[in-house]
Amino acid sequence: MEKFVLLTRPERENEVLASKLASAGWTVVIKPMLKIESFHSKTEFLSNLNVFDALIFVSKNSVRHAMPLINEQSIDHLLNKNWLAIGRGTANELSKYGVSAEFPADSDTESLLELEALKNVRSHRVLIIRGEGGRNLLERTLVQRGAYVSLSEVYRRKALSYSDLEAMPCGSVLTSTSVDSLESLLLSLPVSREAYNLVVPSKRIEAIAKKLGFARVTNSGGASDEELYDAIMSFSGLSSDVRKSPLEQ
Repeated sequence: MEKFVLLTRPERENEVLASKLASAGWTVVIKPMLKIESFHSKTEFLSNLNVFDALIFVSKNSVRHAMPLINEQSIDHLLNKNWLAIGRGTANELSKYGVSAEFPADSDTESLLELEALKNVRSHRVLIIRGEGGRNLLERTLVQRGAYVSLSEVYRRKALSYSDLEAMPCGSVLTSTSVDSLESLLLSLPVSREAYNLVVPSKRIEAIAKKLGFARVTNSGGASDEELYDAIMSFSGLSSDVRKSPLEQ
């Protein structure tokens, strides 16, 4: 039986995962739900990171758009800072710049706030690097804990829509890795959301998706290729060991 999966991350973020899934026998459809554009708000903070005790990156795109600006400095003298990432995928992106970042097991703000590095931050200066807008839970909670919080917004999201998603067969696996992406996906889907299996990276997005009418939602626990792959492959009926083998090649 042919298996269909829809990958919806922004452009150039789907190809590796798509290749692994295709090798495992899936028919892969790529439809980015968001376009990521550079957007520099308060980027002056990135030119003087010495004043901060902790740097928090809330997405892979925050790394991709901020690190080229940061990299104009010497990263070496900044490695004594607390570098924190929302999840494994974001930490992996930081590792490309020689940075080892701490990240929670689950890729969401609530889990990030449970890290020891963020529990006792009174009088600490913290920089949150993110896209335009978004949740303020991280900022608000750190301020409540006594931290001095600054924001640097380095990209913005633009919703994309499609008129051909009704061609996705019932039972297809859809992916959505952010609330913005999920909202964009809803604009393109036919009314029968319950006909699809949805994979999301966090408990928060899982809860939102169910409220929006998705009956079958799977939480992958993160938005990395490995985590999404494992969650998608759970629909194939293969054993865990078989599911993981293509990513280990």
